[in-house]
Amino acid sequence: MAKIYFFAILFVGLCGNAQAPVLSIFGDRGSRISNAYYKDNNNDFDKFVGTWKSSVGNNVLTITFQKKPMHYMSGYPTPFYEDILIGGYIYSVNGNALVNTMSQLSAPPTNVFNFNLLSIDILRTFSVPACNECAPNERRISMEFTDPTRTEVQGLSATLVLRHVVENGVEKIKAKLIQTGNVIYDLGTTPPYYSFNVPFGEYILVKQP
Repeated sequence: MAKIYFFAILFVGLCGNAQAPVLSIFGDRGSRISNAYYKDNNNDFDKFVGTWKSSVGNNVLTITFQKKPMHYMSGYPTPFYEDILIGGYIYSVNGNALVNTMSQLSAPPTNVFNFNLLSIDILRTFSVPACNECAPNERRISMEFTDPTRTEVQGLSATLVLRHVVENGVEKIKAKLIQTGNVIYDLGTTPPYYSFNVPFGEYILVKQP
């Protein structure tokens, strides 16, 4: 009788696994299968994990990335699990931190979409923005980027595109912060700002010990 129970439990477990497949996060980001696990099979996120710094004159951008395996994504019509890459950043000018979101890494928001740095896609070489220097099968990471100190103006949004490289034995990230939305304001008024504290443009960040 115990053997019958064992095989019954095993059968149910196998059926459950069949209904919740493990799929690659790299590929079609269309409709999601309920309770499926979209896995970073190629470990594309792993090479970005850690702390990175860009220093240009007195302007310093520091970013720390963390990988969250099998995060439960509930804010969709059909919930699923997915590996995600999140980040916190500090942007300082003359030693003064204009924005600091590092606290999100130790005290994450309840809603994953409230992270100021959140992975949204793994890009192919030919994906926009174009990467003429990328290898044929090279993949980059696209992340939503927001500034919590600048939320009053509607329409201001950005994407941070990351490319991992190794130059002379040094790990680096070649990043592009791209404006994806336009500032919206009423005629006759002047918005307090047109961009984030971190200027749009290109950055080279070096891996920190």
